[in-house]
Amino acid sequence: KAGDQRAYTQLVRLVIIDEIHLLHDKRGPVLEAIVARTIRQIETTQEHVRLVGLSATLPNYEDCAIFLRVNPQKGLFYFGPQYRPVQLEQTYIGVTDKKAIKRFNTMNEVCYEKLMENAGKNQVLIFVHSRKETAKTACALRDLAMQNDTLAK
Repeated sequence: KAGDQRAYTQLVRLVIIDEIHLLHDKRGPVLEAIVARTIRQIETTQEHVRLVGLSATLPNYEDCAIFLRVNPQKGLFYFGPQYRPVQLEQTYIGVTDKKAIKRFNTMNEVCYEKLMENAGKNQVLIFVHSRKETAKTACALRDLAMQNDTLAK
């Protein structure tokens, strides 16, 4: 870099962090370091950089705002379920199996039952913890549908 050229990081004026809830993920420390470095740069240079954190599944958005140094009265925007054009129905079901494989199978069986209750009537979204678990769950649901001859529903 030439002596009078600014570093690329100093040219940034907007940082959008999609899926900010991943701060709690195994990749969280990397994301946290990037945010901390950006905040330090803002505080050091006094130049304005807008930080935007997005998440559809962040219950502790106020804590996240504090971490991002957001003034809750001026810069924190929370769009709750009342902003949705179609209300969501959420179902929570407790699974108490102790063994991981049994718990996984029970959760998939319950998901399958809920899918069949809504098949052809409503859209269904299933949240899992990782990409790997997404693939495993999809395969398990497919297998259950094939086993019960309901794949076409």
